[in-house]
Amino acid sequence: MKYNDKNMETRIFQKTVELLQKNGIRGWNMDELSLQSGLAKNTLYKIIGSKEDLMERVVMNYYQEIHSRLIEILDQAQDYDYTFKKSIQVYIDLSPAYFAEIFNEYPNIEKRVSTKYSAVRQRLIDYIQRGIDEGYLRDDLDVEKTFELLRAVSLLYDNKFSEQERSEKMYFAFDCVMYGIVRK
Repeated sequence: MKYNDKNMETRIFQKTVELLQKNGIRGWNMDELSLQSGLAKNTLYKIIGSKEDLMERVVMNYYQEIHSRLIEILDQAQDYDYTFKKSIQVYIDLSPAYFAEIFNEYPNIEKRVSTKYSAVRQRLIDYIQRGIDEGYLRDDLDVEKTFELLRAVSLLYDNKFSEQERSEKMYFAFDCVMYGIVRK
């Protein structure tokens, strides 16, 4: 097999996600991934590099999907309340519970993801500013701090909860944040 075979990479990513969902980041090793993927361990390493490299690629793939969906929603220029709620829904639905665990295990991944998606970060900050400018959000908000608060809420609920509990808690937390920042 070729080392740059997309089908092989896809299979490795799928098996990695399955292992992450089932066992978390520390509950499996490259031997198990090699077995699950049907590849020799040395072949697996040639394709993906280290476990950290693999985790970074998995996270980057998810972030790319999340951010493209979010930008699509923001570009629709719908009502601010609808757009905000729809964005939160997409973010919660597409953000795996194990992200916080990956970021704790490999802090440099979070830094590299943040750097790579700085343009998207700016779009979201601009979106918050739009809410202030349109009078939907309180005018005394610090846009940067509001963005960081929303980001912190999203990272708070890691894999301590089932997917349903996690979603419910995240929706509740985002509703509380919105109640606090919406202009009355």
